Amino acid sequence: MGFSIITAMLVISDALSILEISRIGRQVRRLLSDSYQSVQYCQNMLQAFEGQRYALLENLGADSARRIELRKAFEQASTRFKFNMALAKTNLTHEGEDLLIDSIERYHAAYLQQGYMLLERPQPSLQHYLELRRGPSTQLYGAVNRLLAINQEALYKGSTLLEKSPQQAMRPALIVIVVAFLFTFMFTHLISHYYVSPIIHITEAIRQHLKFGRYRPPQTNSHDEIQDLREAIDQLVEAHQEERKKR
Repeated sequence: MGFSIITAMLVISDALSILEISRIGRQVRRLLSDSYQSVQYCQNMLQAFEGQRYALLENLGADSARRIELRKAFEQASTRFKFNMALAKTNLTHEGEDLLIDSIERYHAAYLQQGYMLLERPQPSLQHYLELRRGPSTQLYGAVNRLLAINQEALYKGSTLLEKSPQQAMRPALIVIVVAFLFTFMFTHLISHYYVSPIIHITEAIRQHLKFGRYRPPQTNSHDEIQDLREAIDQLVEAHQEERKKR
């Protein structure tokens, strides 16, 4: 019975460990996947943003034909930025991301408005470009980088959690194993104290009686079949001694 209980406890510990590993694995995979996608979206937004800034900067000294090409390049970069921003908006997994996406959306709208104004100026100057860089451009760049930093930190935490997950998964098993060892120790002690030791004393008392004719009733620590056995042996020895006296 005791060993069946120990076996059941070990089976339960294995099941708990497997369930814990599966749970942690799913959480980590989801966290890493979502964070990695958001990192990609942020990097794509930054690349598109650099394309927009490059088009605006080159526009300062370009001729009319080149300015048309740069306007198209600016619009294409803007489309890429909006596309990745929309993807990032559907992949909100960390605290504060929603506020950052709203800020990015506002800053990008303001940046586009001033960018188109700069593109439409007949003779844009460096001063106009620098004013744009100091305003929405800096705000937009900073917001995208903060969003990138949040997800990069989440990737690091996810990899750390993945590294520690086997240790966490082993905790239920270790606890059950320790309890099983304690149970085994207690079970062995009880068996020895209440069953093995009394039987040894009874056996030794019988040997003393057969060998030397002396019988000392053995000590028993229970009130069960062992006690009944000792009483039966006491009666048998007493009857044997009475019979020997009659001879």
